[in-house]
Amino acid sequence: MLPIEFSSVARQSGVSHSLKDISFAAEQGSLTVILGPSGSGKTTLLRLAAGFESVTCGDILMAGKSVAGLAPKDRNIGMLAQKPGLYPDKSVYDNLAFGLRLRKIPAAHIRERIHRTAADLQLHDVLACRPCTLLPVQRLRAAIGRALIHRPAVLLCDEILSETAAGSREQLRYELRLVHEKSRVTTLYATHDPVDALALADQLIILREGRIVQSGSPEEIHESPADAFVAGFVGTRPINLLPGRIDGDGERGLRVGEQRIPLHAGSLAAAGQEVLLGIRPHDILLHEEGPFRGTVNGIEYAGSHSVIRLRFAHQEITLVTRSSVDCSPGDVLAFKLDVGKLHLFDRHSERRIRQL
Repeated sequence: MLPIEFSSVARQSGVSHSLKDISFAAEQGSLTVILGPSGSGKTTLLRLAAGFESVTCGDILMAGKSVAGLAPKDRNIGMLAQKPGLYPDKSVYDNLAFGLRLRKIPAAHIRERIHRTAADLQLHDVLACRPCTLLPVQRLRAAIGRALIHRPAVLLCDEILSETAAGSREQLRYELRLVHEKSRVTTLYATHDPVDALALADQLIILREGRIVQSGSPEEIHESPADAFVAGFVGTRPINLLPGRIDGDGERGLRVGEQRIPLHAGSLAAAGQEVLLGIRPHDILLHEEGPFRGTVNGIEYAGSHSVIRLRFAHQEITLVTRSSVDCSPGDVLAFKLDVGKLHLFDRHSERRIRQL
């Protein structure tokens, strides 16, 4: 049985829909990331799963049974919100014990669960501490422990790293993945951050305006985005999107401004079709004998790599190179494109144009 499944779920508020025709399932022990911009319906989806809001139509199943009408306390779900749900006036031990005491679990069993959870999450040394004295990673572990200690079937996480300082975010992401690998609790994790999504997800669900626009593994979505929105939203850096037209004269190619770019042999783009060409920054390769030229608008040195902004075909494009580049604004650089990594989208529908 699947731990949780959404079947044609919609949520309507007044005359508008915050979610429309949501269907997906999470495998046992998986981490499913719900990724989308602000207002796309991520939090609403989690609130429906938790029972804080009711579906307008469709159904949510847990272990094969509908949870329609079940109160939140009866759904065996744990939840983590943007700010860790820790009581500031209680120790870590008492925070972990709080929900178990409400359930009238015997004190000896509470102690056993807390010490087991503390061992799993490396909290033994801070059980007597209050949350305000903890490091960010310790607060995250304590909040996760509080959500997991009652052994939920599904864990819901809503933007739990959104207020984390940039310096500690990568470490907290790593900790979160470690905790998940150890607990194997089926998790739905909502975020607007594509870097978090790519790093954490087993399954990735992309939401836009209340609808699922693509789902699959992080690799599938990054390498084969369903439309220009997904291509621009999913990635460590925004994709370059250039308008062009398919040239049907002789060997087919793509006209972008005055430039002609060869097409992948299996492209199903039609001659004369207006398209958007998607090129990720790391698929633009500096090369002395490259067929294309661009004028440097700016360069950012970032230690392990450099980010260069070029004027090309009357537009600005961004490329990332691992090597240090000796150039200044106004210089002309030669480059080539990894033709096998180009993405084509219909300019009007913005849907991906398939290739054989």
